Amino acid sequence: MLQDKQLVVGDAIEEFVGQIESLANSLPLAMLAIQGAYRVAFKSYEEFVQKHCEKQIRDDDTYIVVPFEHNDRYTVLNKRVQQTSTAYSAVPRSFQVSLVSSYDAFLGNLVSALFRIKPELLKSSDRELTFSQLSDFGSIEEAKEYLLEKEVETLLRRSHSEQFDWLENKFAIKLRVDLPIWPTFIEVTERRNLFVHSDGVVSRQYLKVCREHGVSLGAETKQGLRLDVPHPYFRLAYEALFEIGVKLGQVLWRKLKPTDAPDADANLSNLCYGLLKERNYRLAQKLLDFACSPAMKHSDEKRRLIFLVNRALSYKWDNQPSKALEIVKSEDWTATGAAFRLAAAVLQDQFGDAISIMKTIGAEGEIHKVHYKTWPLFKEIRKAKEFRETFEEIFGEPIGKAAPLKKESLNPDKPDFDPGPETPPTVVN
Repeated sequence: MLQDKQLVVGDAIEEFVGQIESLANSLPLAMLAIQGAYRVAFKSYEEFVQKHCEKQIRDDDTYIVVPFEHNDRYTVLNKRVQQTSTAYSAVPRSFQVSLVSSYDAFLGNLVSALFRIKPELLKSSDRELTFSQLSDFGSIEEAKEYLLEKEVETLLRRSHSEQFDWLENKFAIKLRVDLPIWPTFIEVTERRNLFVHSDGVVSRQYLKVCREHGVSLGAETKQGLRLDVPHPYFRLAYEALFEIGVKLGQVLWRKLKPTDAPDADANLSNLCYGLLKERNYRLAQKLLDFACSPAMKHSDEKRRLIFLVNRALSYKWDNQPSKALEIVKSEDWTATGAAFRLAAAVLQDQFGDAISIMKTIGAEGEIHKVHYKTWPLFKEIRKAKEFRETFEEIFGEPIGKAAPLKKESLNPDKPDFDPGPETPPTVVN
């Protein structure tokens, strides 16, 4: 749990997102390193076997006959292959456990921050202090801090669905309405429990909880099956926890302290903008749909329109132009400022109108030259000669050359997690 007692909800959300993003970005690199280690180990093993051993086929199985004098070396090489092969399943599992652990830590930080916003909520706690405990505290504030910590500890010992029950009762709010990601969240957290308690083997409890919460399980998912963490599943788990955590923090923050709406808007806007920059359009859409929902109360009209523009952008760059156009046309842009009219023109591929508005805005207007260079909104129009000429005319400098195209050596969405060749055959001394 974060130590700063003045921690605000936004800090808790940002730390949580940073932690799970680091896990999501690190797993592909870890798996590539393991894959390299496996191939090196297997190559050494194969070279040793070819030089010193004999392969035999018995009852359709391959066996290795190892001369006695080479048995120790064979055992070492075989063990290295087995260890790196095991890491293919063990490491993604550990990352999955860490994802859920990060969410649990976030929930503790979030609830602590919320209690500090409204300390009177602790009055409803049924926790009692003995006289001797009270005597140990130097002040009422220390006693309150102790009660807060115990309240959070008790919450975190509950199941994840029970935690939401507690949050809904404590803060008098419905948190699972219009939340399609809920079944995925439950499955992710329950699978984590399997990895921690039963080596990933499906239990009766896992099946019961998943069915109670509407999780769609495949016909092959039966008691006794050992589950794993293929990379597409890990990305799904990461995005589910990202979505649940951010939405939970935002909803409770805005309810308990409406005057923080400007900070809450800025926090959510920065997260969505980061997802657009990283081209994670699917997750950006979920958060921007949430940001633009009718129930959302924004700090001002400008912030609402920024969310709307970025929402349309998330669909446009995700090859859903009709959805993007639907979002743009839902607003009357003629009543907005030049910057928003420019955004609407770009989103509708009305480049001629966009160039004219650029000239109207000029060098000292609402849009800085850095925005033209970096905002994903201008990704396509930047390629237009007229846009580049207009930029130079306005700012007295070229927009800069486009970076040369480079073939990516790593696709973070679909890294190669194939464990390679089968593990070595059985040894016969």
